[in-house]
Amino acid sequence: MEEAKERVLRYLKGHNTLTLATWEQEKPWATALFYASDGFDLFFLSDPKARHSADLEANPIVAVTIQEDYQEWTSIKGVQMEGRAYVVVEEEEMAQAVAVYVEKYPFVAGYLRLMMSPFARIAIFLDRFIEKLSFIPHLPAAPARFYKIVPKRIWFTDNEVKFGNRDQLEF
Repeated sequence: MEEAKERVLRYLKGHNTLTLATWEQEKPWATALFYASDGFDLFFLSDPKARHSADLEANPIVAVTIQEDYQEWTSIKGVQMEGRAYVVVEEEEMAQAVAVYVEKYPFVAGYLRLMMSPFARIAIFLDRFIEKLSFIPHLPAAPARFYKIVPKRIWFTDNEVKFGNRDQLEF
């Protein structure tokens, strides 16, 4: 089981985009989002007015997939996950989200610095981080919040092991 956990953690670190499935008022919705992982937990940034964000307010239970676009069935690998998602509001958890997000996507540091100005400790961290960057793109100001997905179950498909090979992790 430890080997399966390590393979899932490597896979999460090595990919960028998840598909988030939400459900609200008898209507499903799926959207692609950049994410950063901290262990098995996933953080993403999103506009609180986006459909998936509104869905999460009404129903925090989500499904997630992470995979590549494979050409051969024998190469297919991917993560399927079910869990809960919520808006990150506590400063300590916000600091964690910022740290893992800028580690993976340094180009958002300037944007996050504007977003995090009310949190002095996080702003100082970002200022130090930004000083080390050679280029910071200008990203338009837009309302965004960090969301965290905490998995309840993860399935990892790896057809390179054998066709239909799936490991299941429970939390």
